[in-house]
Amino acid sequence: MDWGALLSWTGALASAALILLLRWHLSVRNEERRTRRTTSLDDRQRHIATDRDLYAERLTTLVRSQLATYIRSGRWWNDGDDLNELLLGLEQGNYPDFLDPEVNAAWARLLSMTIALAKKRRAGTITALDVQYYNDLHRAWEDAARRSFGPLPEPPDLTPRGGRRSGRA
Repeated sequence: MDWGALLSWTGALASAALILLLRWHLSVRNEERRTRRTTSLDDRQRHIATDRDLYAERLTTLVRSQLATYIRSGRWWNDGDDLNELLLGLEQGNYPDFLDPEVNAAWARLLSMTIALAKKRRAGTITALDVQYYNDLHRAWEDAARRSFGPLPEPPDLTPRGGRRSGRA
């Protein structure tokens, strides 16, 4: 056998081995991408489910419905001690954080303003402009939540059965 034939056979074998190696590498890479994409989607779905659960929790519901009503109108659903405990807990950071960074940032802004305006409402120094600003922050948080995890669930009725509603706290 001459050198030319030997080199052509060697080149053909090397090319075939290289092609097989490249095909194997591409299939492994595609499988990694598929796994990563699926995992990312699963993680995103879990984050959405967690944030929806946080949105529906009792504390979040108290902030977005009962405390919002208090800031807007001065009506609190229970006694003043309950309001004081809620505000103290919020001031101490006793509230959930959302996993979506945009929703959580809007939530933190809303909570900060909620605490400040509830104190102003209690002191009788709240203005219509304060309430309008609060409504804008509340809407921004709900819009961020809606963009992140879809339609917002309705808040449950937090009024205790047979309980009294007070007009002022």
